[in-house]
Amino acid sequence: MNQLITEDERRLLLEHGQARAAGRVIDPLPVVRLFTPDAHATWLLVSLDPPTAIRPMA
Repeated sequence: MNQLITEDERRLLLEHGQARAAGRVIDPLPVVRLFTPDAHATWLLVSLDPPTAIRPMA
């Protein structure tokens, strides 16, 4: 099965999530773009929730 994000992208997403959890005000650019061509939906991910390291924040 293909991974949706690379390890480098995951690391950057976690860094952004940790900065937000620490209360720092950041405005990062999206790291990952996910889309479904059949539904015309696009998600721009900027961080991962640090406690779970799974839940994305858009």
